[in-house]
Amino acid sequence: PSPPSPPSPPFTLGRFGHDLCFSSQSSNIQGTIVMSSQLAALPDDALAVDDSTHLYPTVTNFKKAKEGHVVYVINVMCGHLGDEVTVEHRYTDFVSLASDMYTECGISLTVPPKKMFGNTDPVFLESRAAALDEMLQAITRHPVLRQSLNFKSFLLPDQFQVGAMGKRANTAVAMYFRSEPSWSIEEFLPACGWRNQKAFAIVRNSGYVAQGNLSGPQMLTWTRVLKDKCHVPPELLNSTLKYIAGISHPFIASASLGCLHGTDEVCALVVRSIAPKGSLRDMLYKAKFKSAYCRKYANKVKPLNPPTIQLFGRQILEGLKFLHDKGLYHGNLHAGNVLVISDGLVQISEVENGILGIPSLLQPSINEVKRVSSLERLDLFSFGHLLYEMIQGRPLTLPTMEVVPSSMFGGSVLDQLLTPSGIKTMPTLPQLLAEPLFQDVQLGLVERGSFKMSARVKEALLGAQEKMRTAMRIKQAAYDRKRKAIEKSADERRRQAEREREKSRLVKRSGSKQSSATLGGISVSSTHSHAAPVSKSAAPSSTATSQAAQPSTPAAPAAPQAPPAPAPQAAPAQSSDSGEGRGALLGSISSFSKGALKKATTNDRSAPQV
Repeated sequence: PSPPSPPSPPFTLGRFGHDLCFSSQSSNIQGTIVMSSQLAALPDDALAVDDSTHLYPTVTNFKKAKEGHVVYVINVMCGHLGDEVTVEHRYTDFVSLASDMYTECGISLTVPPKKMFGNTDPVFLESRAAALDEMLQAITRHPVLRQSLNFKSFLLPDQFQVGAMGKRANTAVAMYFRSEPSWSIEEFLPACGWRNQKAFAIVRNSGYVAQGNLSGPQMLTWTRVLKDKCHVPPELLNSTLKYIAGISHPFIASASLGCLHGTDEVCALVVRSIAPKGSLRDMLYKAKFKSAYCRKYANKVKPLNPPTIQLFGRQILEGLKFLHDKGLYHGNLHAGNVLVISDGLVQISEVENGILGIPSLLQPSINEVKRVSSLERLDLFSFGHLLYEMIQGRPLTLPTMEVVPSSMFGGSVLDQLLTPSGIKTMPTLPQLLAEPLFQDVQLGLVERGSFKMSARVKEALLGAQEKMRTAMRIKQAAYDRKRKAIEKSADERRRQAEREREKSRLVKRSGSKQSSATLGGISVSSTHSHAAPVSKSAAPSSTATSQAAQPSTPAAPAAPQAPPAPAPQAAPAQSSDSGEGRGALLGSISSFSKGALKKATTNDRSAPQV
């Protein structure tokens, strides 16, 4: 699509610094991560981000590469309060991203137009950088677009590669089916999901001809297993997957196949029946399950009606209760993991995600909400987000809700599951089932579920649940430490700024006191100088009185009167040299007496001599 004109820059000129605009020492890095200084000493795997991590990019600078073209520097924060990396891209990379996003999602992004002449002018580059930054922010603000693999590979090309994982999945599944000739691949769905370590395909098993729906097309899920993230010992993981695939419950999706494959790179293969209406999120968005993730979920949604919300909510809670009673927790519940079998039946899917160590879609929110401290609370917190999405028709973008409107349908349940005060005293699952919102729902005759497993697998699952709890608390503690460190740093900067302001005020106050002291010295000296003539004039009268009291003697011839000595001045209290000098000068002027001057005689020689 032809992009419109770029928006005006939301900042003043000089934000990026023109002195860094054309640095001859900058390297030409196109789509390559440049680690920031604070991360340079970390090992290579320390920057590994999982699929649930939100990326927050900001265009911070632009500069000229060795080859002469301009690159834009993007600072990428990996998660809220997470590590930061830097990546550099050319303008053409942004244009390619917009084109790829349009192909993947069907949404046009605002890209600043190309300029043939004057495209190295600093003012133009700042305007373009602002428009490119706004383009990235528009993607980041969208809860679906920010999950795009094209967007993630643009920001972290070393960790996310478009199409690479799909090719590996295709190869792994084809190699496995060589040993299982009854299985065949009908269609690969590379963009069906949002996770980088998962792939989907439609498969068929010709060996199930006599078993009804199992003979038709089924959905295969390929999951890359990270050994350091998996919570079940490797030697028991294959058996555990088989037992989980054999869960039988009316509100839990069973699987016809669950196994491991591969030696160097281990992957999990799980095959389930295809839900005719797709997932619950497909139902909300009126989308087909085969479509690309961002394309089918980037459009408008329609919330469910209240009776359907109550029915589906009750069924999901019943499925969770069965899992909890068996000592198994989901840990990854969201609208994409609930399959819609019919208009009146849903089933929980992807139960194996937790033991495989796959992070939850809500992992960023779980890290921030420390009160979600157990796996039961984790499932109920996730159910709260799912219930909100069914009611509102869109996912909740914040971890919690500050206030739930009293008029909102299901508000009493949301208040207990999503508000900070409600999370503190979060109800148990049986208490939630007793809520009026779900208690009056009639499910009819429900079959009892079954979940059989060996003693070793049961013990392995118990250990896996404990590892899941520990991993969740470690992430929450790490986030809390990072948050406190940032708050402490911000508080220290605030105190430092306050100290600087106080120091500036003291300097100004000191200067003001010096000026007042100088003026005070002048004022005090003038007062003493004006008082001196009064005491001086009183002195002759006292002298005359004392002389009158003595016997009279013959008067001596009058001698020339000497100039009177200046009256003694009081020493000024100020220590300033300029203040003392001015005070002495004023004192001398005020004590001046004209009568004390010596009379001069003039010899007139202007008359002519005869």
